[in-house]
Amino acid sequence: MIIDTLTKPLGAQLQGHLPPDLKKDDGKLSVDIASKTTPEISIIDSKKISLWGFKAKVPFDIGLRCIYDPIQENGYANLAHAIIVGFQEEDEALPGILARAAIKVKD
Repeated sequence: MIIDTLTKPLGAQLQGHLPPDLKKDDGKLSVDIASKTTPEISIIDSKKISLWGFKAKVPFDIGLRCIYDPIQENGYANLAHAIIVGFQEEDEALPGILARAAIKVKD
């Protein structure tokens, strides 16, 4: 399973629109690989963030690529980090499919 943190309230993010951070990340969606982390580690601020997940096959099934991309820099490490690539900024269909496949992991 791949998990992603979404800022509360979810609103348009779960209605098939590009999350705001996707537009500024050149079509890349940062996620964590669930088997490499825990919900508690993935959520930095549970008052502002909800944790959602979807099976790793979902992006592959719709033509997106998942790339393992661990982060280790300036004393920060996230060894569960990955990116999903292949989105087009004007495309609302692919993010919508991911959103509909998502289940809430932790509030």
